[in-house]
Amino acid sequence: MCRTACSLPGVLPAFTGRVLLAAPTCGPFCLAGKCSVASGKALCSKCAGVMVPLLAGPNTGQCGCEAGFYFNRSSSAASPSCSPCEPGFICQPARHYVAPAARTAFDRKACAAYGPGLTTRRGKSTSAALCVEKPGYYFAPNGTAPGAALCRGNTWSVGFSKSASCKPCPAGYVIAAARDSNPAERDSAKKCKLPPGYTLSMPQGAPQVQVVACLPGTYQPDYLPYGTTATDTKCSECPQGVTTRFNAATSSAACNRLLPGYHAAAVANSSEVLAARPCPQGFFCEGNANSSSPAAAISFGNASHETGLVPAPAAAALAAAAVRQCPGGLWTQRIGARSESECAVPPGHMLSASGQLQPCPDGTFSSAWQQPDQAGSCTACGRGMRSEPGATGGAVLLGLAVGPDGEEAEGLALPIRGNLQACYTPVGYGLYDNGAGGFTAQPCSNNSYGSDQKAYAYKGVPCSPCPEGTETRTGGLSGTHLNSERNGYVGWRACVTQPGYGYTAALGPAPCEQGSWSAGGTASPCTPCSTGLTTDASWTAESHDDAGDCRLGPGWGYHGGQIVPCPEGTYNALLRTDTRAPCDACPDNASTPSAGANSAEDCTLCAAGYGAASDTAPCADCSLLNGYGPPDRQERACTRCPGQLLGFTFFWAGALLTYRSPAISTPRATAPADCVLQFGQQQDELWALNATAAAAAGHESLEACLAQCSGACQYVTYDYAQRACSMRSASGSGARVVAFKALYAGDMLATNERQAGPLPRAVAAGSGRYTQWQDDSPFGIGVQAPATAAAAATSKDACFTECNWEEACAGVVVVGGSLTGDAASGCRLIYGFTGLQSLAATSRSLTRAVPARFN
Repeated sequence: MCRTACSLPGVLPAFTGRVLLAAPTCGPFCLAGKCSVASGKALCSKCAGVMVPLLAGPNTGQCGCEAGFYFNRSSSAASPSCSPCEPGFICQPARHYVAPAARTAFDRKACAAYGPGLTTRRGKSTSAALCVEKPGYYFAPNGTAPGAALCRGNTWSVGFSKSASCKPCPAGYVIAAARDSNPAERDSAKKCKLPPGYTLSMPQGAPQVQVVACLPGTYQPDYLPYGTTATDTKCSECPQGVTTRFNAATSSAACNRLLPGYHAAAVANSSEVLAARPCPQGFFCEGNANSSSPAAAISFGNASHETGLVPAPAAAALAAAAVRQCPGGLWTQRIGARSESECAVPPGHMLSASGQLQPCPDGTFSSAWQQPDQAGSCTACGRGMRSEPGATGGAVLLGLAVGPDGEEAEGLALPIRGNLQACYTPVGYGLYDNGAGGFTAQPCSNNSYGSDQKAYAYKGVPCSPCPEGTETRTGGLSGTHLNSERNGYVGWRACVTQPGYGYTAALGPAPCEQGSWSAGGTASPCTPCSTGLTTDASWTAESHDDAGDCRLGPGWGYHGGQIVPCPEGTYNALLRTDTRAPCDACPDNASTPSAGANSAEDCTLCAAGYGAASDTAPCADCSLLNGYGPPDRQERACTRCPGQLLGFTFFWAGALLTYRSPAISTPRATAPADCVLQFGQQQDELWALNATAAAAAGHESLEACLAQCSGACQYVTYDYAQRACSMRSASGSGARVVAFKALYAGDMLATNERQAGPLPRAVAAGSGRYTQWQDDSPFGIGVQAPATAAAAATSKDACFTECNWEEACAGVVVVGGSLTGDAASGCRLIYGFTGLQSLAATSRSLTRAVPARFN
């Protein structure tokens, strides 16, 4: 047995001390009643806590700690304790005695005492041989002593295996450099990270996922954990059109280069391109992926209405942005052009001799994109044809814009002459086959016209001839329908009438009908001749081309200062050049049924005041038949004047004597008003005028007496008492006129009934006509009184008028008058005697009406 401290490898030194020769005892750690003495030794059968009795050795029977345990310093006599050796520590390899005084002694050793990175796999280790490397370390013994070293580079270790080396990370994985000295970051394969700038990929046919660098245009900024799937490790893409100079980019700041076809729209201070847009139409962007310096940002304005393209920024700005404009104003077919080879001549354009883009000229078109060396001219439409840009002309070229997401969008519409539909036959032109596989447009002239609408492509038609009866003229209405070049007539309205023709709604141009004319040069109907005038019935242009061709037509004549239908009783059967010629009167007092007669055969009636006994008898004055002929009658006979029904009365010898006078008419009488009584009693019943001479006969009766009154006889007076007939006759000479009222024919009573009308009694009773006699000694006739009206003294008609208004007035004496003139120097009104105390008591007088002597 060692009497001094032993130094066995891996074994703690034994606790030593001088042995006292005293009575054997089990020590303080033996439970009461569990200590016994045998053979001079104290033996404990049950120790306190987890302590155990020693079974061998000098301290057999004493309490100690089990192998792999150590005496816990925090224990006390009241509560002694052995604790298991913790991982990383080495305790006694067997049961060992714990002397009471050793409660403060050190009885375990840490593996770290041999060097950093060592530990044990578990607790209760009892030997240094059980020391192993910690995770993140590999086992590196120092001779016979254990040792460990930290994993370096992209290696790792889970430890506890005494592995002589660390395991490498999977291919492409790394341990973050910043964490290289921390073993906790190397304690498993999971601490291997996918480095920034890399991603996982599973190439087709590959057995497993591979670590690959992010391609140009992408980046990956993070260390990604081991076990991340390929789906979760995709590299982030730079903005559209943006790339990186190299692969394996680790941040967005590396997105500072442009792909061909794009320009930078926004750039950060770090030169990172925040947004890129396709190169606009008319420009090309070659990109700067391989350039040593980034590109600057540039912006473009709105498209020009003249060119359809965006205006070019300054040359310096274009160069800094790695953008170039197509030379000569050329376009690119799309946005995002990458090289100058994409610059071309767009449809509807050509290159000038100086290499500048220009629109196809009028009369040509171009329908395809062309390379500059093939676009020196546009295709001709055809001789005389024209062309125009725009939708109606066949094509509209759309300038392309960049959409909000960088897509190609419809921009400004630029009308072009882009196909055959741009070609048209001009207004006022006709289109003709030129016989060589093409067409020629010619202006419409010389009595022809072209369409008033443009005819696109080859849809035009030849010029149309003017309709019959029309022609074209350089001036006037026809001239207003010339086209803008004034070399072709437009539309059928350019065709104006020839002389003698006019337009009708139903027939179009047609010869002027009878009664109309046209000088031509219009699109109007023929002009009607003035009222009553007409033209020849047979048409020729010469007889219907002037107002002078209108002549006085049959049935018309010049009357009353104007041309009117031939009045009744006249006719015109001729077409007369003299437009002031009156109509011819019907012969033999004949008349026509109505106005406008155009032949003597229309004279089938008698004129007013005339009549005939039959259809073949000549027309005679109706007064010869004591009748009248109304102007509106439709027969030839005269109408007889009405006779007196009641007659004039006279009281004699207690009897009422009645006389009914025959009726006669005035010459050419036309109405009942022209009928008067042959003998009239100016006042019914007792009324008389004195007579100057006895009649030679006719004394036996009034009727016999009246039969004697003829020639110059003015009136008769018949004396019933003396049965005597007397009469007064005019002298027939002198400067005085004696005139008696002529009374209306018909019933005297009926005449008196008319007095209720608006006319006074005298006017109603008289006819207004007077039988006039030249008489140099009229002053003994009846009772005479001067006229009261001043005018009656100087005018015969005024004298008659005053008598008209006097009911009792039977006649007048006009002094200084004549039968035909109106002048007078005096007027006296004649009244008869009336009543029983006068001449009229036995005599009655009747005045004689002689129509030939009427006023």
